[in-house]
Amino acid sequence: MKNLGLLTIGLLFSVASFAQTTPVATTPVPPVTPNPNVKPEMKDLRHDLRDYRQDKATAAKDVRKGNLAGAQTEIKDMKADKADIKGDVATLKADGVKHPVKRADRQIDRADEKKLGADMKDYKADKKDAVKDIKDGDLKDAGKDVKDLKADRKQIRQDAKIAHRDGIKHPFHHAR
Repeated sequence: MKNLGLLTIGLLFSVASFAQTTPVATTPVPPVTPNPNVKPEMKDLRHDLRDYRQDKATAAKDVRKGNLAGAQTEIKDMKADKADIKGDVATLKADGVKHPVKRADRQIDRADEKKLGADMKDYKADKKDAVKDIKDGDLKDAGKDVKDLKADRKQIRQDAKIAHRDGIKHPFHHAR
């Protein structure tokens, strides 16, 4: 009984103290207007990131082959690209973009997956056309389709290599 009385008194005091406090006036936050310069800056950041990765891969290839002079020029290009990336990141952060490098990486990955998916779709369509032409006995068109298949296969390999370099572990599984 004693505990119930103390609990009731404590409850009354807390209700009374909350009733005496005045609510804090909140000022409405103005809506954030998007900066129209963000898209070109993000595009520039994406290109700089891709250039950096390309230079890095080329430098590693040159070192493996023993071409140290070529590797040195690529390293200089990498340093210039890194400076461009830092400048782009600073301007994007000033414009209010959170985590611009991470965002650009995701955009690069999506673009790689989309491009690889489109190439694979073209390959499948050319393969169907070639099979259809062979069944119909039109060997001239079948020959053209086989050449298209070879070109598509080469483009798929190249796009998969670029996607892998950009950080996609299994580019064929992620292709849309």
